[in-house]
Amino acid sequence: MLTPEGGDGVATLVGLGIAHTVGMTIGGLLVVLALRSLMPDGFTRGVLRSLAVGATSALIGAAIGRIAVQTVLDLAGRTLLAAVMAALLGSAVVGLAAIVGLRTFDRAILASVRSSHG
Repeated sequence: MLTPEGGDGVATLVGLGIAHTVGMTIGGLLVVLALRSLMPDGFTRGVLRSLAVGATSALIGAAIGRIAVQTVLDLAGRTLLAAVMAALLGSAVVGLAAIVGLRTFDRAILASVRSSHG
């Protein structure tokens, strides 16, 4: 469907992944720049701090998640059910690592969320 007969499906998916990543990154930067003009001074500093903490935590989570995914696939075999279970575990590990990192190293973001929602 994505490639003509005999095309390189893996290269197509890699290209789509790269394009999606670049597009979302540019979109995120444009949103931050637009909000910068609307928000009070210091807004960008807080966003950059949260981004640094969240990205670092997610990278650590991705490394741990990769090990967890590989372990599940090695133990359960290469079946569809094992792949789905491994994907769920990997995404949960990355998400949990980002939340723990933000909660531990960027408490200001949690305080601002709490104050605006209750």
